[in-house]
Amino acid sequence: MATNYDQMAKAAKKAGTAKVMAPVWVEFKKVGKSVVGRLKDKMSLDLVNYDGSFVKYFMETDNGPVSFKFGQATDKEMGAMMDVGKIYSVTFKGTEDTGKGNPRNVFEIFEIPEPLDEAF
Repeated sequence: MATNYDQMAKAAKKAGTAKVMAPVWVEFKKVGKSVVGRLKDKMSLDLVNYDGSFVKYFMETDNGPVSFKFGQATDKEMGAMMDVGKIYSVTFKGTEDTGKGNPRNVFEIFEIPEPLDEAF
């Protein structure tokens, strides 16, 4: 009997057992925008038209996988301290003037401790 992958996919989606693999891109443009989840990976990407690079973060959330970026200043300050495998809450707080002509994104970032089994 031949495997019918299309039928398998339809059945898995209908049953809710299919796992979303492609992350949803989150843009931090609105103050208060938040993401909470487990940091799965971070990847440094070179900027094509500019000097430098930025870090793309991948997080597993209650609503599935997401990816986002902070900006170079936050990457330097917080990115190095954020460990893959830990749980974080990230909230966009707005921008601030750096005095250099380009505003800096400001975030509130909390590391969330692993839950105790009896707490859930």
